[in-house]
Amino acid sequence: MSIEHDHSVHSFSGKIKEASSFREWLTWFTGLLLLSTLIGCVWYVGSSNLATYIIYMTMGVLIGIAFYASFRDVRSLHREIHAASRQMRELIETDDIESFLNDTEKKRDLSYFRSHIASLYKIYTYSSEIYQDTLIEILNSKLLARNRKVELFSSILITLGLIGTIVGLIFMMTDLTNLFDNAEQGIPQVSELLQSGGPLKGLGTAFFTTLIGALFGGVILRILTSIVEEGITKYVALLAELTEVNVLPVLRAHSANQ
Repeated sequence: MSIEHDHSVHSFSGKIKEASSFREWLTWFTGLLLLSTLIGCVWYVGSSNLATYIIYMTMGVLIGIAFYASFRDVRSLHREIHAASRQMRELIETDDIESFLNDTEKKRDLSYFRSHIASLYKIYTYSSEIYQDTLIEILNSKLLARNRKVELFSSILITLGLIGTIVGLIFMMTDLTNLFDNAEQGIPQVSELLQSGGPLKGLGTAFFTTLIGALFGGVILRILTSIVEEGITKYVALLAELTEVNVLPVLRAHSANQ
């Protein structure tokens, strides 16, 4: 069978196109450009309350996206683990790799485990040298790539916390400068400094944004990311062990007898 008519090759060709990040880049670039423009307009107008609200809103949206992405990753990994457990039992019961691959394809019961077995079987049909080290590394990279976005959000939140600190301090100094300039005797009263909505509100913004960034970006999301990463490592190691013990010996024995 020529490689041009191999269905798996056409499928893989489609996956290569799907790997393009151009659309995602355009989406993020457009969104961040609009956000930067909005912050710039607010800064020009000089509304500290609106600027603070935008920073809080941005951090809240990022926290929500990061939590959803982390939940999606751990749920996907949970499903893959259960699929691997179920399909391993089916493979042992079928006692025939080709039949197992055909049955799972007909049922659309696809998973990383099934894809890994299919790749090993394809290598077996073309070569007697059957190893899975490279395939395991590729699988590990695929799973970790999705988790990298949560790590990115974690770093962004910490950075936004620092930006919020700087913005809060700038607004505080601006309000203090205006207060001193408008003071009748050159020195503002203590009550004016401590009044609600006074200059010290910028200091509250500075501390609160730092706290949010450090708590969610530096602690909570890092813990969640670490848990998912540990699960990925365990899953990949278990898959490698299962195939090394139950699948590769069969393929190598058949290849040696041919």
